[in-house]
Amino acid sequence: MNNSKPANITMHLSGGLVVCLVLLAAEGAMADPPPMAKRGCQDHCGNISIPFPFGIGQKCYMNKWFEVLCNTSSNAHKAFLSGINMELLEISLEESLVRVNGPIQSSNCSNRRTNDDNTAIIRLTGSPYRISSLNRFTAMGCDTRALLNQVKPEITGCTTTCSATSGNSSSCSGNNCCQTTIPTSIQVFNASLEGDSGCKLGFIVEQSWFLHNITSPWEVQHMLTVPVLLDWIVQDDDFKARARVGNGIYCYESDYRQAEGSSSYLEYTYPNSSFCRCSGGYDGNPYLPDGCIDYNSSYEESLTFDSHMIPEDDLELLSYLVNYCRLFVLTWNFVYH
Repeated sequence: MNNSKPANITMHLSGGLVVCLVLLAAEGAMADPPPMAKRGCQDHCGNISIPFPFGIGQKCYMNKWFEVLCNTSSNAHKAFLSGINMELLEISLEESLVRVNGPIQSSNCSNRRTNDDNTAIIRLTGSPYRISSLNRFTAMGCDTRALLNQVKPEITGCTTTCSATSGNSSSCSGNNCCQTTIPTSIQVFNASLEGDSGCKLGFIVEQSWFLHNITSPWEVQHMLTVPVLLDWIVQDDDFKARARVGNGIYCYESDYRQAEGSSSYLEYTYPNSSFCRCSGGYDGNPYLPDGCIDYNSSYEESLTFDSHMIPEDDLELLSYLVNYCRLFVLTWNFVYH
């Protein structure tokens, strides 16, 4: 007799758990994120999200520069921006950035291509992409003088010194490795590497990635590519930004862009182009028609529409039950696992 009570309690709790899981699943379905790709278009290549204006397949992208090819021939799917022939790693609508794999130029390095090979050059001329100022031009080698070519009127480069002990250092402050900022809005990367004999490297790299992933600068010698951030814009001829303002969307001309982590604005030279964002309290894709959704109102509307038996006055009760079920499930997992 005494043993039946815990069993009965467990049975009732199990029933309550099932009810709560069903309620939470229904809530999750109603809170699904808005679509990011055009209707009927593939929205991922492997684990890489492909939001419009980018797209996979005909009529899924804004123009040829935003066409993404998804290579499925290997176990790990790879995405490529066909217009600039670079491997795509990530797309950010919010920051108007793409992360791509960029080349490493080299000179006098065994088993590496030299900087005479055109595959080690970035050419974005005529495209909506620019090399972001969030990257750094980096050079490695002993007494290496590295310069960016085709950057006028500025001269951009740095010079390394020699040190027998700096090869194990994670810093890149001059000894065998140097870095410098790059001008805004450049579209070509082609470096000249000069100096004494010995292996020399030159590349543009996402500064944040370099700081967090490279423990010794010479690790790059064994890499084929490094991550690079590219700014992107949409041309007004392709996208009538001003006609889309409203309904949670705001757009502004891309002559100016807010600096990361700052309230100031940097001047860019992207004529006749725009950036668009979802307003505060909205989420989604501002480049799609009605792509920015007010989550608070849309959630309440979905509850009323999908549950005709629940009056609007009971939405507060339903919200209470959802929160109660979250606590119930957490407690169940803690006690029984």
